[in-house]
Amino acid sequence: MKRANDFAYYRRFYETVLVIILALVFIAIAAQRIFELRIVAEQVGVAHTVSALRTGLSHRVVELALRQDISALAGLSQANPLDFLNEAPTRYVTLAKPLPPEEMLPYHWYFDPASGVLTYRVGNEEELVSPLPPPARIRFRVQLDYTDRDRNGRFDAGHEVITRLDFVPLEAYAWRAAQENQ
Repeated sequence: MKRANDFAYYRRFYETVLVIILALVFIAIAAQRIFELRIVAEQVGVAHTVSALRTGLSHRVVELALRQDISALAGLSQANPLDFLNEAPTRYVTLAKPLPPEEMLPYHWYFDPASGVLTYRVGNEEELVSPLPPPARIRFRVQLDYTDRDRNGRFDAGHEVITRLDFVPLEAYAWRAAQENQ
């Protein structure tokens, strides 16, 4: 009788250990997946915001064209693109003065009115490929392209023709996960 009880005891013990090991394996797999989803969520969030900013800029261009205020288009190149949105993204800061990148908080958008540059400070730094030195960030601005007829390097309203107005990154960037999937 004692051997049967010992066998049942050890069997329950090993089953419990096996269940605990399997649970830990599943928790580890789930944690890895959650981490990967956080990275994807950041990438999608940035892409969504950039798309919304381009759309907002397009709406502003159409609005000015309908008002026949084409000369105001040139002023958009220094404008805050977030002003074209109905609602600014969460974690958005307008800077009173330029801020060093190392002082920028991860997952935040910063607009510097002096330079007209909108910067996103990346949270998952190791996932971004960029020519900028650390910390990882992506910089954008509204870019005005025009025919510089008098070759003076600046847009002269009424004399030169605007060929394009777009929201563009200042440096090329890519997400590592996106590169690996290609």
